Amino acid sequence: MRKQMITILCVGIMVMFAAGSAFAGEAGKWGVGLRLGYSGYAGDTFNDSGVDIDFDPDGAAFYGANLTYFLSNDWALEGALEYCTTQIDAKAAGWTDDIGDLTQIPLLLTLRYQPTVGAWMPYVGAGVGYYLNSFDSSDPADDSDFEDSFGFLLNLGADYMVNANNCLGLDLRYTFNSAEVEDEPDSPDFELNAFQAGLTWKYLF
Repeated sequence: MRKQMITILCVGIMVMFAAGSAFAGEAGKWGVGLRLGYSGYAGDTFNDSGVDIDFDPDGAAFYGANLTYFLSNDWALEGALEYCTTQIDAKAAGWTDDIGDLTQIPLLLTLRYQPTVGAWMPYVGAGVGYYLNSFDSSDPADDSDFEDSFGFLLNLGADYMVNANNCLGLDLRYTFNSAEVEDEPDSPDFELNAFQAGLTWKYLF
């Protein structure tokens, strides 16, 4: 009886992994999904008239939608549209000032190596992005804005196939991005590099 139970358990595990493999990445398959996460910015430091000032964006939530196409069983291409607003503080010795809110709408394209391991699809990837930037200054008399900018990213994560069409995942990214103030040629590039962690849902068809 004990041997029979062990056999049944082993067969069940094998069926689960085989099913996950059958449902996962296949060449020509599409996926549409949503992502919700948190963005932690590295910040930047610049010098103004001999004074070092920290450019410090607050951590902020982000969300977005994505579309995935499987180029082969192991390679996938993801396009994403996301949205994030962060408050920016300027800090120097003895003072801190809220200078305004920066909204970024990134358009991202990521190539992933995403093999299937049972019901799991772990992945690593790299991509590029175009960031639509909009700045709302805390000073009503200040109409400064940030120029749109390019960036790139490194990506790591895993999707788990819940059933034939739905998967849930954990997505980690590091994005490299900087932006200049519009119409100010002497403005420094403000670094907007960020570590992002997100939860994802995707429907495959």
